[in-house]
Amino acid sequence: MGFCLSNGTSFYKESKENGFKDSYLEKSGLIIFNEDKVIDRFRDRVIFPIKSLSGRVLGFGGRTMKSSQKIAKYINSPESEVYNKSKVLYGIYESRQSIVKDDLCLLVEGYMDVLQFHQNGIKNVLASSGTSLTEDQITLISRLTSNIVLLFDGDKAGVDASLRSTDMILEKGLNVKICSFPEGEDPDSFVKNNKKDKTLDFISQNSKDFIEFKLSFYDEELNDEDKKVEVIRSVIKSISKIQDRLKQEIYIKKCSQILDIDESTLFNSLNIEEKNNYRLNRNREKIQKRSLSVIQKEKNIKKHNHIFELEKQIITILLKYGEKEITYEDTIASEDDNGEIKEESKNIKSKVFEKIFLDLQQDEIEFAHPPFQKIYKKLIEIYNSQNEFSYDKFINELDSDLSKIASDILIFDDKHSLHDWEKRNIYVKKIGSDLSQLVVETLFNLRRYLIDARIKKLQEINKDKNKDELLQEVMSYSRLKKIISSKINRVV
Repeated sequence: MGFCLSNGTSFYKESKENGFKDSYLEKSGLIIFNEDKVIDRFRDRVIFPIKSLSGRVLGFGGRTMKSSQKIAKYINSPESEVYNKSKVLYGIYESRQSIVKDDLCLLVEGYMDVLQFHQNGIKNVLASSGTSLTEDQITLISRLTSNIVLLFDGDKAGVDASLRSTDMILEKGLNVKICSFPEGEDPDSFVKNNKKDKTLDFISQNSKDFIEFKLSFYDEELNDEDKKVEVIRSVIKSISKIQDRLKQEIYIKKCSQILDIDESTLFNSLNIEEKNNYRLNRNREKIQKRSLSVIQKEKNIKKHNHIFELEKQIITILLKYGEKEITYEDTIASEDDNGEIKEESKNIKSKVFEKIFLDLQQDEIEFAHPPFQKIYKKLIEIYNSQNEFSYDKFINELDSDLSKIASDILIFDDKHSLHDWEKRNIYVKKIGSDLSQLVVETLFNLRRYLIDARIKKLQEINKDKNKDELLQEVMSYSRLKKIISSKINRVV
C-alpha cells in the first residue's frame, strides 16, 4: 500500500528514477500517457495492490481521502491481460487461510473495510473492490468456503447491492446471510469503534438469511396487498435460484410460517419461476474449463500414471494426517523501503488439509481420477465442518465402491509403492518420516507432472497456428518447471 502525491507526476518521476520503463508503467495502469503529457493515474490517492489467490499482483486500486461528491471514491487500473476486476477480490491472498479455517467469508465493499477488519484481528474478509459482485467472484469464494455473510453499508445503496448479490450466490449453491449495521454506520466505522469480540458477536446475532432480510426490509410493503404480492414473488425468485430441493422446501416452509400462506400455493409459484429460469438458462454457453483441470480430466488415466499415483498419495496423507499441524517454508513477496520488490522465506503453520486444499485451489487443480476427486471433496467437507475426524465413520458414509477404494489405499504397502515410484522418477519420503516435507514435495511433484502434460499438449498443437505464442507459452511452462524442480532438489 502507498500514497500518490497530488502534483500529477511525482509517482512517474520516482518510478523513472528507480529504473521502471514507460511501457511497464503504462501497461500496469499506474501512469496515463496522453499525447505529450504524463499523468499519475492515482494522484492524491491511497494505492492498494490487488493480488491473485497465489499472491501475484494483478492491478491497483486507488481511494481518495476527500469527501467531495464530485470525485470517484475508488478507481482501478484499466483491465489488461492479467487484470480483470470482475474476476478478483481484494484481500483474497491475505485472507484465504482464515476463510478456509473459519469456513466463512465476510464480504465487504471497499479496501478500507478489509484493512480495518484485519487491524482488528478479523481476517476472513474480502472486498468486491467497490463494484457489484460478479459470478466469477462468487466462484472464487466458493473455492475457499460455501458460507458467505454480506456486510454492506446500511444505506439504501448498500441494501440494494446485498439484494442483487444474494440471488447470484444462491444460484452458485452457496449459503448466504446478510448483516445490516446500525443507521449511520458502515463496516469500516463499526469495527473501528468496537473490539473484535463485540464485532463478531454483532455479526453473528444480526446476520439474517435472505428471507428474513427481505421481509424485514420490505416490512411496510407487507401491509399493502398489492405490494405484498411483489415481495412474495421476490422471495420465491430467490428460492428458485437454489439447486438443492431440500433447501428449497425448508425455505418454503419458513416463508409459509412467516407470511401465513399455504405451502402448496408457494410451491406452485416456485414451479412457475423455475420454468421461467429454465427457459432463460438453457441457451447459456458452458463455462470454459480451466486449463489445468482440462489436463486432469483426460479419459485415459494410464497416460498420466505419475499423476494417478500422486493423487493417491494426497488421499493417503489426508486420511492419515489431515488434522495434523505442519510448519512449512513459503516465499513471500514484499516491498522494501526503496519500493523494490523482494522475496523472503517465512515459516507458516497450518493443518495438513488446509495446506493441501489451498495449494490445489490456488492452481485450480482437480483430480484426474473421478473416485479420488469424490473422496477428496468429502474429506475436505468433513475436515472443515467437524472438530474431530473419524476414519470408521468416514468409510461408512461413502458408497460401497468409494469405501473400498479408500480402504485399499490405506492397506497399500508403502515400501512397494515407494519402490515403484522411484522407477517412475517420483521422489517422496516415506509417510511419517517428515510430514511437512512429504506434503510439500507431493504437491510440488503433482505440479511438475501437470506442467509436463501441459507442455506436451501445447507441442501437439498445429505449429503453424500462433507459432510465436505457443513457443512463448511452452518456454514459460518450462521455466516454471525448473523453478519447481529446484525446490524439490530434482534436476531437469
